[in-house]
Amino acid sequence: MASILILSGGSPAAAAYAGYAAARLGERGRAARVVCVRDLPTLALLTGDADHPAIARLRGDAVEALVVVAAVTRASTSGLLKTLVGLLAPEFPALPVAVGAFPAHARVLDHALRPALGPRALPTLFLPEHQADLDPLDAALGTLETVNACSRPG
Repeated sequence: MASILILSGGSPAAAAYAGYAAARLGERGRAARVVCVRDLPTLALLTGDADHPAIARLRGDAVEALVVVAAVTRASTSGLLKTLVGLLAPEFPALPVAVGAFPAHARVLDHALRPALGPRALPTLFLPEHQADLDPLDAALGTLETVNACSRPG
C-alpha cells in the first residue's frame, strides 16, 4: 500500500509538526510514515550513498507523496535533510513546510527547500515554532491529498 512519507529534520518543533501531520493523515484514512533525518546514518547522507540499506529502503517504499518539515535556524535548514530529499528524487507531489521563529525565515522555503524538491513541489507553508492554530497545516495536507489524487493514473 502506498503511503505518504513525512521527512522531519532539525528540531523538536519540526518533529512535533511531522507527528501531527502523520496523525491527521491517519485520521483521514491515509497511511503516513515519519522519518527523522537524525535517525538515518549520517555518513550515508554526507556521502550521498543512495545504496546504503537505510536509504535504499526509503527509496524502495511505495510512496505517493512527500511532506518535508524542516526547521529553520539562522536563515538555513538542515543540509542532511536536503541531501536526503535529493537522494529520494521525488517523482510525486511534495509539500515543503518550514518551522521557524521569525516570519523572515519563510524565505528559506523558496531559496533552499523548494529547489531541492523540484517541479513537483506544492505551494510552501511556513509555521511559527509555537503556533497553536494548526489549520494552515491541515489545509495544506488537504491540498496535498487533492493534488495526489488528481495526479494518479486511471
